[in-house]
Amino acid sequence: MILMNEVIRITVPFDINRCSPNHRLHYLARARLMAAARQAGRLAWMAAGSPQATVPVQVSLVLHRARAIDQGNAWAAAKGAIDGVFVDALTPDDGPKWVTLGSVVQETGRQWKGREECVFVVTAAERRPGTNPPVEGLEAAGRAVALPMSDCGKEPSR
Repeated sequence: MILMNEVIRITVPFDINRCSPNHRLHYLARARLMAAARQAGRLAWMAAGSPQATVPVQVSLVLHRARAIDQGNAWAAAKGAIDGVFVDALTPDDGPKWVTLGSVVQETGRQWKGREECVFVVTAAERRPGTNPPVEGLEAAGRAVALPMSDCGKEPSR
């Protein structure tokens, strides 16, 4: 169970770059890598004492690797490990109702070569996703208005 002031760190000993979407792999090879990442994530969650969250969480990712990877691909590459740690484990699922993705920090250097790992830093989310305050200027009803291309820049008719 996670309280508002608790931080849980789950270390997954797996090089998530192996699952990077930039690698051109056969779909079966990619599926095997994702399954290995998911299993590594589940084993790391169990080794951490199988914590369970009763509130939505925010997760940040700390990568320990010899070389940095593209920040934009980090979350996509970590998807298998995320599934292992969060889906039917720490949270009921990894959807936006339960998990908010935070920052990615990369700690690189020779000391991590051959010992790559990712660390999920989990805290209680400050507010539930989908409960953001309304954006000023939008109607309270929240209806969308589609404009034809010729009307771009004009005020919508009511």
